Amino acid sequence: MKGKEKEQLYQKRNYDHYRFSMKELLKYMGQALALCIMADYLFYKSKWVLLLMLPVPVFYLKWQKNRMIRERRKNLNYQFKDALTSQVFTALSTEYPA
Repeated sequence: MKGKEKEQLYQKRNYDHYRFSMKELLKYMGQALALCIMADYLFYKSKWVLLLMLPVPVFYLKWQKNRMIRERRKNLNYQFKDALTSQVFTALSTEYPA
């Protein structure tokens, strides 16, 4: 591993921020653009309206980023709950006063 990769590996994870990988960015941009194109085709069939809908992917990416942050925090909560449950169960099974 190179220095920067090692640094990222051992860095603490910040649960308030999320960075899309290139694959995720392309996936979500594609979804947002497909949504805009379908909505334009179904309701307007106008290239001018499609141009007005182009800012929608920016808001969609922001929404996806917030969703990913919430999902990360939820997973962290589950892991913490499991760790506490495990500790209590171990303490009770060894009859060690908690």
